[in-house]
Amino acid sequence: MKLLALAEGADHVCYRYRLAAFEPALARAGWQLECLPLAKNSLARFRQLRRARHADAVVLQRKLLPFWQLRRLRKHARRLIFDFDDAVFHRDSYHRKGIQSWQRMIHFWATVYCADAVLAGNEFLRRQAAAFVEPERVYLFPTCIDPSRYPLARHEPGGPLRLVWIGQRSTLPSLDAASQQLAAAADACNALTRSSRRSLGNALRGDPGSEFGAAQPDGGTARSPFSTEAASPAGMELHVVSDVFPKLPGVKVVERPWSASGEAAELAAAHLGVSWLPDDDWSRGKCGLKVLQYMAAGLPVVANRVGVHTDMIVDGQTGFLADTPQEWAAAVARLAADPTLRATMGVAARRRVEQIYSVAAWQQQFIGLLGRLSGEHRGTPMGQAAPRGQAA
Repeated sequence: MKLLALAEGADHVCYRYRLAAFEPALARAGWQLECLPLAKNSLARFRQLRRARHADAVVLQRKLLPFWQLRRLRKHARRLIFDFDDAVFHRDSYHRKGIQSWQRMIHFWATVYCADAVLAGNEFLRRQAAAFVEPERVYLFPTCIDPSRYPLARHEPGGPLRLVWIGQRSTLPSLDAASQQLAAAADACNALTRSSRRSLGNALRGDPGSEFGAAQPDGGTARSPFSTEAASPAGMELHVVSDVFPKLPGVKVVERPWSASGEAAELAAAHLGVSWLPDDDWSRGKCGLKVLQYMAAGLPVVANRVGVHTDMIVDGQTGFLADTPQEWAAAVARLAADPTLRATMGVAARRRVEQIYSVAAWQQQFIGLLGRLSGEHRGTPMGQAAPRGQAA
C-alpha cells in the first residue's frame, strides 16, 4: 500500500511531525510513505499530480491549490486526505492586510469539499472544516512528537534562570509582542537575586533575623548560607533557539542557533519554556509544537491563555497560564525560587505528552483511518477511541 504525501518538503516541520513521525508504524502496517515536494512551476506540478493515480491514498498537506490543480488531483487520487495544522484560510497575525481573506477561505472550502477525509490539528480547525462538509469526514489529529527523542531537563539550582523559546523567523514577532511580560519576569528574577544576596550578607554578619536561621532556638545547627537549596537564581536569561534573534528591552537574550540534531539538547539545558500567541483566529489555528517540545523535555511552560495553550497546559500542574506582565512576573518568580516545583511540573508535563500528544498514542488511529478509506480495517478508526483528554 502506498501513501503519497504532497507537502512543502521532506524537511518541512509539518511533514516531519505530522507524517514522517508515523513512518515506522505505517511500514509495520504495510504502508509505504513517499514525500513529493510540490513544485512551484505550474507545468512541473501538473506532471506531479498525475503521480497520485499510482498511490492508494494521497495526503495533501496544508497547500490550497488553484482550482484547476485541485480538480486534477481529485481526478487522479483514489483517496484524498487534506491535512492542515494552521488557519490556512486566514492570513497570519502580522500581515499588513489583516488576517481575513475571502480568497483563501474559498480555496479552503473547495479543498475540504474535495477531500475524502480531513485531518485538523486542533479543535478550532476541526470546527472550521466541519462547517463546510459532513462532520464525520473531519477528524481531530493533533501534532504529535516522540518524547523519547528529548532528554529530560535536570533543574539543578544555581546560576541564572534559563527560559527557552524555540521557533522560526515567521513566529519571532510573538516574542516582541510579549516583551513587557518577559521584562517583568526578568525584573522579578533580579529582585529575587537581590533579596538572596541581602539575606546572605545578613547571615554572614550573624544577623539572627536572616532567612538562613543563624541561631536556632532548639540549639540545632543553622542552615548554611551556601546551601544550594537556599540559593536563588542569579537573574534570568532567555535562550532563543532559532535562525534569527530579537532585541528585547530589559531581557538578556542568549542566541542559540537551531539545528535538528541539537534542538532537544538546547531544551534540556533550560529551566522552563515560554510561548505567546496573539489573541486572534490565526493564532487559534496554531497547534502548539513548541509547547509539546518543552513538555517532552520535562520543562514547565508559561504561556498566555490563547488557543491550544489552554488545552495543553494544566495551570498549576504542568506550568502556568499568564497574560499580564504581573502574572508573568509572579509565575516565573515562583518557578525561579523553587527548583523542586520546576522538576515536579516537568515530570507531569512529560507524562501528559506521552499519554495524549505522542506518536505512540495516535499511530493506530492514523493507520485505522487509512485502512478504512482503502477498504482494509487496520488499527482504530480515528475519532472512535481518542486518547484521554482529546475531543473526537
